[in-house]
Amino acid sequence: KCLNMRKYFLVLIMLLVLFQLALAEENIVSDFEKTIPYYSERHRVKPGITGWAQLCYPYGADENDAIQKLQYDLYYVKNYSLFLDISIMFNTVEVVLWGKGAR
Repeated sequence: KCLNMRKYFLVLIMLLVLFQLALAEENIVSDFEKTIPYYSERHRVKPGITGWAQLCYPYGADENDAIQKLQYDLYYVKNYSLFLDISIMFNTVEVVLWGKGAR
């Protein structure tokens, strides 16, 4: 019985942590939407495993990086095509297999 209680307790803690992370991310996004023009436009496209911004720009941690990645996201929204999607797929495979790409 004690082992089952521990499992449930650990699951509860993990769910609370995930909930807190989701709230923190939501706050960051809403802050960016208030301070960066057109930031909400990037949500016109469903998120996927990878994207044009992820391939062309390294990991970003601040507002300036968010602005730079937004440029790539808006380019994708404006120039959405099958060719661009195929290009993203091939570039993603290249990054995964050979470690090439933005760092």
